Amino acid sequence: MSDQEKWATAVLRVWSETMAAADIAARMDATPSRSRDIGEPMSRRAQRPVASKTAWCIWESGLDNSAPLEEHIAATLALAERNSEGLTSLASSCRMDIQCAFGSASGQGSAFISASTFKRLSELGIDMIIDLYPPPQSGWEPR
Repeated sequence: MSDQEKWATAVLRVWSETMAAADIAARMDATPSRSRDIGEPMSRRAQRPVASKTAWCIWESGLDNSAPLEEHIAATLALAERNSEGLTSLASSCRMDIQCAFGSASGQGSAFISASTFKRLSELGIDMIIDLYPPPQSGWEPR
């Protein structure tokens, strides 16, 4: 990764304290990239893993990390819009957001997000989180 390179990711997250991950995925009519059920270990690497108190499903944007952040957001919004009835049916028992990650090799950078993208988020009632990451350590690459 050169000093000028940036990376970005975005995922749609839906989680619940009362529903199973399979039920969330079924209502979304989409197979999640990752999921976890209530009671499953939060980490498989921990010596004494803590059990999850929520079931959750994550749908990744499916784009390469080199794509601009707004393209990742747009891809996750497209999934949400295709499944808006499912999202609406989940609203009373689940929380949802689009979680983004953004970083650059130099620690400098910006990401453009248009008003139309914010409008799409607002129309779906989905919150967005953007996590900023410092320059990577030698040899590190985003997932």
